Amino acid sequence: MTEPELAYLAGLFDGEGCVLVAKASRANGKQYFTLLTNISNKDLRCLRFAMERFGGRIAVQKSSQVGRWALTSKRAATFLTAILP
Repeated sequence: MTEPELAYLAGLFDGEGCVLVAKASRANGKQYFTLLTNISNKDLRCLRFAMERFGGRIAVQKSSQVGRWALTSKRAATFLTAILP
């Protein structure tokens, strides 16, 4: 990726994104924490742009037509590291 593309994604994340650390449970009952990142936006083109470069998934809320691009675990960490200034 080019530096301007990473800067674009950093700005998009700064304005429309968030970082979460969530507690989850495995099938055997053991609990663990996982890193999550997401960006929400009505313009799905910018979300597809991010997904094409870092993976993840996009979900669209039907009532508002707002899309949410989400990454978990290692992909989330890779994305956050890439957009550091």
